[in-house]
Amino acid sequence: RGAAPMAPRHGMKMKQAGRGAMRMEMAAKLEITEEQETKMEKLRTDFQLLMVDQQAKVRKAKIQLRVLMRDDKAAANAVESQMDQVAKVRVESAKLRYRHHAEMQSVLSDKQKEMLKELRKERPGERHGTMLPYDDEDGDDEAPEPDGEEG
Repeated sequence: RGAAPMAPRHGMKMKQAGRGAMRMEMAAKLEITEEQETKMEKLRTDFQLLMVDQQAKVRKAKIQLRVLMRDDKAAANAVESQMDQVAKVRVESAKLRYRHHAEMQSVLSDKQKEMLKELRKERPGERHGTMLPYDDEDGDDEAPEPDGEEG
């Protein structure tokens, strides 16, 4: 007898399936060509791989800050310096997301960009970074960090 399928952890499989369906729907509405689809998939994969390392930098910086803040003997300037480091890696992440979004946009024709603007108006409750087919604004398909903080 075969093993029963595993239940999705925290609804992640459902969330991923929803994203995939939305990307496919958006790709169809924008009339994305096979060539564009291939380029976007490569950009998305490259971005996700890059963000794995970037997210690790953020997490490490936050852990180091937490250690310093729990240390009663830590110098204030060391704590503040680590706060600056956390901010720096978060800004790096934001810049990487911005560049990725611009790269994804560059694959679209002017007509598709206009269509995308119109489609965004139809979905006011959705975050705009997720509207490009094969785009994932945070670069991962994973759950939020266990401590509930965002990277």
